[in-house]
This record gives sequence, C-alpha cells and structure tokens, in this order.
Amino acid sequence: MADHIVIREIAPGLRIYSKPFARFNIAPIGGRSTAVKLANGDVLVVASTPLSAATKKSVDELGPVKYLVALDSVHYLYLKEWKAAYTGAHVAGVPGSEKNAGVKHDGVWGRDTSPLGSGAAAEEFKSEWFEGHPNQDVALLHVPSKTLIQADLLFNLPAHEQYSAPGAPSPTSGLLGWFGLGDKMTPWTSTHQGVVFNMLGKDKAKMAYSASVVASWEFNRIIPCHGDVIEEKGNEAWRSAYKSYLDAIAQGTYKGYTPPSASA
Repeated sequence: MADHIVIREIAPGLRIYSKPFARFNIAPIGGRSTAVKLANGDVLVVASTPLSAATKKSVDELGPVKYLVALDSVHYLYLKEWKAAYTGAHVAGVPGSEKNAGVKHDGVWGRDTSPLGSGAAAEEFKSEWFEGHPNQDVALLHVPSKTLIQADLLFNLPAHEQYSAPGAPSPTSGLLGWFGLGDKMTPWTSTHQGVVFNMLGKDKAKMAYSASVVASWEFNRIIPCHGDVIEEKGNEAWRSAYKSYLDAIAQGTYKGYTPPSASA
C-alpha cells in the first residue's frame, strides 16, 4: 500500500482515513480525513489527506459527498483535489483556508452565521471557531454520534493507527523519539496542557471562551487529525487538555460560556 492509508469505519456511517504525516519532516504526527454520513444520506468530509483511489471508493460507498470542510488555516492542502472530484460539494473553511486553498468557499467561520449552510449538515453538527488559535481552528461536533472532530486543538500521540499500514515508518521516530515526547502528547498530560496554553493560545481570553463552549457539549469520542482516536471519555479528555483555560475561567481571569439552561 504505497500511500499507507488505513481506512476504518468506527461507527455506522462514520469512517476515518489515516496515514503517516511528519510535520516539518521530523515530527510524526499523522494525518486523517473523516467522512460522516448524514441522516438524509448526504456525506460530509473533513478533508485532510489525499483523495486516493481507495479513499474515494470508500467515501463513495457512503453516499454523495455534499460537504467538504477545512478545519483550519493549514489543513487545506488536499481540498482542491477533493473539490475537483466532488464539484457540487458545499465548501466550508476558515479565513486562512479561503485565502490559500485556491478553492471558492461557500461558508467561512468568522464570516458567516452558518458556514455549513442551512441543510442537513447544519442540523446535525455544532461548531465553534477558535479565533484565538494561531491556525483559526474549528471544533466540529457530530451530535447524533457524540463525536468531536478537530485538527490542531487536541493531539493524542503517538499516532499508532496512522502509522499502522505495512511498510509505514515508526510513529515514535524523529522529533518525538529524540526528546522523549512519544507518550507525553496526550490530553491527559501536563506537557499537552502546556502546549495548548503557551503555544496555541494566541489570544488566551478568546481561547478560554471557545474551550468552555466545547466543554459544554456532550461527546464521548474525539477524532483528532493528529494521533489516535479517543473512543471514551472524550469530554473529560478535552477538559484535561484545556485545564489551564478552564481553571482561569473559574478563577475569574477569563470569561467562559454559560449554557442558556444554566443562566435561566
């Protein structure tokens, strides 16, 4: 398997497409696309990996692709080839992906009230735009399956599944191996908490608010673009990764989100 893509259906109508990817060619963090079949039969794809023949066959088995999503300003590299294959798909992304992908966006987080439009996807998904993140990331929640899909907001390394195809390199090679980071970049570690707060917090007040929005959602599973899928206790994992922000909200340093039911 030259492209080393591993395809797996993790729940009915929910498939992931995992492959090796090394950031700056030295940090093996893996890459992943996710396809979700909606209740009306349409398919939404978070496109972060190449559209290989095997990937296309699997996606087409699910149904017609009607939505293509770029979750941040750097996860757009393959959006153009996906759009070329699915010309009628609604494209949603962030300001950075709209600027750089070479693909017309139909919806943009930070610009439009409903970037996914007004159809089936908008009915099944919740989203939160992290304006305070350097990559303008979006957290996307598929409500029916209680699955959070995200790109550079949370990592769960080593990326075992993304490096599991025969002939793939080791997920603990390069930078992760040199500095012993292979088992330290999970949402349960202080290392991950530090990265989220100190490196990803371009605007910490905005990050804290968005983190609290996601923390208020109900989800068990997290599908990261980088690292293994978290199948259980997803909300707890999120709260652990964003502990510094949530603690700061509790201390009154930043403003957090208050669900309508709680403020009534």
